[in-house]
Amino acid sequence: MKSKILAVLIVSCVLFCSSACAKNNMPEENFTGTSADAYYAIFKHLVSWYCPDKPHEGTILAVDLSDAIISDTDSLLTMLQDYCNRYHCTFLLDNFDGLIEKGYIKTLEGSPTGFEEGFLIVFNDTELNDTTLLTSAYIWKGNLAARGADFTAKIRHNVWELDPVDRFWVS
Repeated sequence: MKSKILAVLIVSCVLFCSSACAKNNMPEENFTGTSADAYYAIFKHLVSWYCPDKPHEGTILAVDLSDAIISDTDSLLTMLQDYCNRYHCTFLLDNFDGLIEKGYIKTLEGSPTGFEEGFLIVFNDTELNDTTLLTSAYIWKGNLAARGADFTAKIRHNVWELDPVDRFWVS
């Protein structure tokens, strides 16, 4: 009798645990071991300045890699798309001018005024090698709503980590 009760308890516990895991529809982040991980860490850091918990559902997150030195672009794009899928956002790979042309960034008398539905994240790299990424990156919401900093990411214990950001700018 005790063994039957024990078996029922074990099966119940397994079913409960697997149902709790099934409810967690947040996929694990897949890291690549390449510089894509460094860019992804900076991306998440910048997004957290405007969205401390997570981006709102429906937010557009556009990324401009025009001045990025990254060689593993496909891995980074996969990571960014996965991030946006996780939070029900839209991911765009585009630059400032492209977003204006497509109507995402609004203008007034030819001057950009803001990105009402989202953010533009821009990377302006100065150095990328096997162990270090130096970039000036920023997140832009509008003319008076942008934040940026000089970021340093380094490989430590086989993982890309950001150095603390001690200075940043706001406009």
